[in-house]
Amino acid sequence: MYSILTRTFFILLLSLSVTLTVSADEQRLDKLLLLDADALANAKFNLYTKNSSNLFAVQLFSKAEAYAGSPPLSVTQNQSLPESGNLRDYFTIGPYWWPDASKRDGLPWINKDGQVNHRVRGPNSDSKLFDNLAERLKVLSLAYYFSGNSKYSKSVERHLQAWFLDNDLGMTPHMSFAQAVPGKSNGRGIGIIEIRKILGVLDAITLTSPALNQKTKDNLDTWFSVFLGWLIESKNGQDEAKKRNNHGTFYDATLIGLASYLDMPELAIQLMTNSRKRVFTQIDEQGKQAHELARTKPFHYSVFNLYAFSTIVNMAQRLETSLFSEGSREAIRLISAHNYLYNNLNTSTIWPGEQEKRLPVERLIATSTLLQQVYTDIKIPPFNDELLANHKEAQKERIRCSLLSKGRITDDSQQIQSQYLVMLDQRKLSDSLALRERLSIYKPCKILQ
Repeated sequence: MYSILTRTFFILLLSLSVTLTVSADEQRLDKLLLLDADALANAKFNLYTKNSSNLFAVQLFSKAEAYAGSPPLSVTQNQSLPESGNLRDYFTIGPYWWPDASKRDGLPWINKDGQVNHRVRGPNSDSKLFDNLAERLKVLSLAYYFSGNSKYSKSVERHLQAWFLDNDLGMTPHMSFAQAVPGKSNGRGIGIIEIRKILGVLDAITLTSPALNQKTKDNLDTWFSVFLGWLIESKNGQDEAKKRNNHGTFYDATLIGLASYLDMPELAIQLMTNSRKRVFTQIDEQGKQAHELARTKPFHYSVFNLYAFSTIVNMAQRLETSLFSEGSREAIRLISAHNYLYNNLNTSTIWPGEQEKRLPVERLIATSTLLQQVYTDIKIPPFNDELLANHKEAQKERIRCSLLSKGRITDDSQQIQSQYLVMLDQRKLSDSLALRERLSIYKPCKILQ
């Protein structure tokens, strides 16, 4: 299939130049991949009209101020050299690989699934730097969208220039050296998953597009086009395409997002056809995800893979294709995977993960909310439901995400937040702890992070 995609990609690339003539002052929110234009418009309205939103605004703009005053990030901050010797080449070592203690030189390194080697995953590793870039761009772009202040859009442009376009600092448009393993490999296809947050980067560009220099946008489109071509054509990209777990799903989501952003809907839909097949090979009729359940953190990876599918579902809806539409076979299977996780939250025998002593249920809440924007059959337990009683972070995330329902502000979200504050008062916490708990529910739902 991916040889066909290569031909399709280059045919569509020839027509890309037509899309580069969109005027600089035209904000095409229809290009958003994960964020919802209606939800953002309602949030913008409520931000300035409802008291409960003011603390969210304070937290958002406080972060945005800090990021606007920070120097931009670059792959060259990682001083570890890949095999190429070029600091501009994205380079990481696989997170679960360690020196072999039985060998004098430690080579080749050995795998310890689920055990992160923090010595090679520090703050200046390229994966952490890119995650930080995505976080900064989301905060700054939302601050620009909500305020119209050019200070934030200028900071977005500065960060984009440094990471992608600068002749000395910019990342080369490939990931040939991602997730290397000393003594085994100079780089592997499974490292491509580290760029999955590029969907948020693309949404940040869309939100700030009216204020960005047209040449910057054109150059970014060129970079993303070259990168998309590498993902499709390279051996590493094709290796990742063959993966039958979350790696393959996120690979599809990344390509679909890039193709959609670059106005290549035919390619995006072609990719979605492959994603549809993944649903039935990765999720059984009961909703079990066998490949993820076999990991040392089965709950985390089951939610992780479902989140990747939920991003594809939302992008499919925006392309108005019948793929992943409500009532389809793939939709029914995804809903079964979602319900399987909720129905077994407190079934300890299903989650025997060695490194999963606490289930990160809050991550499931955000995934549910994203799915609910397309599938009305998705039911999310209320924050005070008995099912969430043992998952305090999930309760708070449920409240944050109550602001979003099928992409719109819900009528009862303010009441839900008030009920939670009453519940906090009943717990008779110390003043400082009560204040922290109160402030914590005014963070954005993870969809907006």
